[in-house]
Amino acid sequence: MFTLLRPGGRVAIIVPRQEYGSLLDASKGFKPLQHHDIYVHKSLTRRVVVLKLE
Repeated sequence: MFTLLRPGGRVAIIVPRQEYGSLLDASKGFKPLQHHDIYVHKSLTRRVVVLKLE
């Protein structure tokens, strides 16, 4: 079987800041390690989320 991410592996995802809760709900099996907000302009802020596969 081919897997892209081994147990304990990490992935970084960039989402709109207001979608962070939806991302956590949809990422079962992953543990959030950290997140960082990046201001782009006006009302546009992106959130970089690092998740670890459990």
